[in-house]
Amino acid sequence: MTTLATDINATLVAAGYTNVKAYRFDSSSVPQICIIPGGGSLDQVFSTDGLGGSDMQRPRIQIQVRDADLATAESRAHAIIALLHRSGSVTGCIVVSWDGRSPDYWTDENDLHIFSIEFLAFRTPGLVG
Repeated sequence: MTTLATDINATLVAAGYTNVKAYRFDSSSVPQICIIPGGGSLDQVFSTDGLGGSDMQRPRIQIQVRDADLATAESRAHAIIALLHRSGSVTGCIVVSWDGRSPDYWTDENDLHIFSIEFLAFRTPGLVG
């Protein structure tokens, strides 16, 4: 069984992105992409056995892009939006949808540029995780 974070990671790596981390950045390199799953909802669908095999999860996912160069970080964030939004390219998902907000921006304690983008994933019915 895969999780949303591993499915997003596989899609980003297949598209040529490197230094992709789950949950937080680390100090191994400056340019990184971080996948942070969280929140969401579950659509409960009728099933004759009552086990919820047709239920569909709609989890939220945040992707943060960090780089020393402002323009590079921003362009990667927008490229990830273009890659994931409504593409159906993420395994285990019917679709991943960008929330439409401009990426949030800040610098960290090392003056590295970070852009954050939010998505809602519609997981394949019956897939847990």
